[in-house]
Amino acid sequence: MLFTYFDLFNTTQIIYYQGPNDKKPSIVCTCRLDNLSDTLTKLSEQYKDSDIHLYGN
Repeated sequence: MLFTYFDLFNTTQIIYYQGPNDKKPSIVCTCRLDNLSDTLTKLSEQYKDSDIHLYGN
């Protein structure tokens, strides 16, 4: 699963990945808010995991 805690007040988003056998998520990368969709798409292809979650208020 790829996920981020979506923060509209920060221009940089931190993206995490947690595999099915991982106990804790790991930071995959940071990206600018305007590139978030492209980055998540590329990471989804790279990790072969289409489970994406956006958390936030």
